[in-house]
Amino acid sequence: MEHMSYHDDRSARSGSSDADRGNGSVSGSNRQLPVGSTRSIHSASAEDDVDSRPYNEADYDNGHGQVHPSGSGRSVRSDTDSDQAVLQTIQSPDVPPTDVLQFLRSHQSSANLQQEALKVLSNMQITPQQQIDVVSQGVIDEIIRTMKRHTHDSSVQLSACRAMWNFSSTPEQQIAIADAGGIEAVISAMSESPGNSPLQEKVMAVLSNLAALESNQIRIADCGGVTSIVTAMNKHAENVNVQDKGCAVLTNLASGDSSVKSAISEAGGADAIVIAMSLHPEDIELQEKALRALRNLCANDEDNKTLIANVGGIDAVIYAMQVHRDEAKIQEAGAWTLSNLAVVADNKVTIGESGGIDVIVRAMWVHAAHPGVQEWACRALWTLSVNPHNKALTVEVGGISAVVNAMAGHVGVATVQEKGCGVLSNLAANSDQIKVKIVEEEALDAIVMAMVLHGDNAMVQQRACSVLKKLAYGPNMQPMHAANVGALMSTAAENFPGCRRDTDYVLALFEQYPEKYD
Repeated sequence: MEHMSYHDDRSARSGSSDADRGNGSVSGSNRQLPVGSTRSIHSASAEDDVDSRPYNEADYDNGHGQVHPSGSGRSVRSDTDSDQAVLQTIQSPDVPPTDVLQFLRSHQSSANLQQEALKVLSNMQITPQQQIDVVSQGVIDEIIRTMKRHTHDSSVQLSACRAMWNFSSTPEQQIAIADAGGIEAVISAMSESPGNSPLQEKVMAVLSNLAALESNQIRIADCGGVTSIVTAMNKHAENVNVQDKGCAVLTNLASGDSSVKSAISEAGGADAIVIAMSLHPEDIELQEKALRALRNLCANDEDNKTLIANVGGIDAVIYAMQVHRDEAKIQEAGAWTLSNLAVVADNKVTIGESGGIDVIVRAMWVHAAHPGVQEWACRALWTLSVNPHNKALTVEVGGISAVVNAMAGHVGVATVQEKGCGVLSNLAANSDQIKVKIVEEEALDAIVMAMVLHGDNAMVQQRACSVLKKLAYGPNMQPMHAANVGALMSTAAENFPGCRRDTDYVLALFEQYPEKYD
């Protein structure tokens, strides 16, 4: 079960040139989505995605190609007929979870029976109401007590973690587990069996869900969880399951408090993520989770942006986008990560020199219908194009037409319109040749449509007016007049006084030589 949190660097600060500088940071909130909800991106928020599916032994690979069987045919560590008979009472497909809880309480001295009861709990398809009932009757406390009674039995610990995972998908359950000492219990299990890769993986899956809450993130870090996670990733570097869960939990831990981000970087978390990407380049799910982990780790943290670049993170992101060019989720996460990393001036240079602009523009063409890819590609280009060399590269690889196509293909998405205008504004800055090229590539139609459809959106209007001011140059004035730019800018100035400086400039040009544009 994994939970995903989202952060981004978004706001812009203007500088001495007339280029918009996409180099600010806006932190997001950490909220819990209802189980089964779908993911969507909002402009300044974090996002959680908790998988509520119960553990199924048939789906579990222990990292050595051995898949545990599921259902009633599983092996029971019991030597007595009486134990076998007792087990039959909880192995019925219709057994209620409260009966299994009572069984767990009634056989505390037998590690074998405790483990089998935990397996039943972990495999159960439990309704929300059943979850509420069994949690209210103390199932979480009993699971943790079982872990404490059998500290040195790794099989019991693993079954307990699987069961706990099955009861960790809601905020209420996550709080209950933390309050009952579950965080300390699972971290202790990691420390007790560092070489047990299935146990390490399942503990990190539990911690990933618990880290959906910021209060739990801090507690996990305070209990040494960050160090334990990074240690597990380093020790089991070849095990893709461990790496997958490690990246997932680091994603969530890095989504909130800055002190937790610092703990991750100090423990070598950035290095571990990049190594995971390097050792498992073909694994799509791992690459996506690793990209999200890097993205969260560097969001609103200048030191981590530099650290990630220094450990090879930029190359890893670009390589993932190159290898998985047809995977929209990789392209979106990669562009988002590059957008965050590019806030640092040195990283802008590195990304440009390493082929980052090429992969971003290619992603825009390959995934032209995907709004998330288009939004984050535009955001990344907006930030990167502040650099003069990157501006030239963006134009050279077809960035203008890619941005215009994005705006035309997603007219209803305000963020695509806003950031698209921002990119074009940066590209047009201080270059008459590029100003003309932008108009020749039919950008005016896209800009005008953005202003018409998003007339009540201040940011879209401001970005549109800004780029129109930069485009207001000799050969462009006639097509701008024909596109009714003057009337749209007058309306924008009336509705949004912040646009007035740009609109006054363009309207004055129209008034100065009206006969030229009629």
